[in-house]
Amino acid sequence: MELSKKIYILRKEQRLSQEELAMQINVSRQAVSKWESGQAIPDTNNIILLSKILNVSTDYLLNDESELSEQSLIPSHEKSHLLIIGMIICALGFLGAAICAAIILLNSSVASQDMETISFNINGYFIAALLSAMVFVIGAGILTILIIKNKRR
Repeated sequence: MELSKKIYILRKEQRLSQEELAMQINVSRQAVSKWESGQAIPDTNNIILLSKILNVSTDYLLNDESELSEQSLIPSHEKSHLLIIGMIICALGFLGAAICAAIILLNSSVASQDMETISFNINGYFIAALLSAMVFVIGAGILTILIIKNKRR
């Protein structure tokens, strides 16, 4: 299949108009129209952007003989699920740590009258705050790894 047909079919599968695709790539709608009609060929940078937006490999786009295979597809649904999970873990960890920290501060005993020092009892709230902070760090780590992997593609 030719590049022009691949761009057209993949754009339709992504439910994108020519205008929407053009905006994402930062070209005119007429450029996308010319690519799809075979009147012009996208440059290297635009091929790379097309592969990311259309969730296929550059090899698939450029090789007329290759058919769409599982290896050509970039599993965007997996990335989005992991991003959502990472954000939820991060938010829960932050919220848990904040709540536990507030409880610890409210339940803390003041060691002296002039508020120079505050002593904390190591109790369940303190441990819960530590665990929540660890969950936050894990969520932030997942998000960081996914963002770094996504930028490399």
